[in-house]
Amino acid sequence: MNLISKTKSVVKTLAAMGLMISLSACEITPIEETTHIPTYGDYYLWLKSLDNEELLQEIEQQNLNQHSKSPDADIYLMLLHTLPKSPIYNPYTAKSLLNELQLQYVESRYNPTNLALITLLRDLLNEQLLLIQKYDITTAELTSAKKSLTTQKSTASQQEKELKLKNEQVKELEQQVDLLKEQINQLHRIEKNISEHGN
Repeated sequence: MNLISKTKSVVKTLAAMGLMISLSACEITPIEETTHIPTYGDYYLWLKSLDNEELLQEIEQQNLNQHSKSPDADIYLMLLHTLPKSPIYNPYTAKSLLNELQLQYVESRYNPTNLALITLLRDLLNEQLLLIQKYDITTAELTSAKKSLTTQKSTASQQEKELKLKNEQVKELEQQVDLLKEQINQLHRIEKNISEHGN
């Protein structure tokens, strides 16, 4: 399974957990309460329904909210960084923001549903970053192996050229030896003719 497939799997798990958490929150809510307080899971599922243009508008809105110190803007921006189809998708940034937000948690602001989603998100981001790191290491090893193979091929090619050259030189020497043998044989024949005519 490649990194993209694993990332999609992580996102699907996150969306499913967010939906389950949202549904469980609705079940726990007393009947007399008529207003539904949106959870971070609701927000994430809503983000998944947006197209690219709408996501860009939401990113701009949350940046404005963050500047005006809106309490949930940081969390919403962090969730925008975790969404794979988001223009600002970046698990490293998401994890960094999540680490900062965990230091600022105020128990009264985070109901159990939101806290469960944040905890799940932290675990999934940790897993995703480990996969990315493993992928990067594997890619680096593969690149190194390719370079090594290229070097070996180049060396083998050079050795083959040298061997071919040596074979050609050996053939030339063999031809010269054959020529010398022929010349020696001719000299022997001439010498034999001379000695036969001299008698």
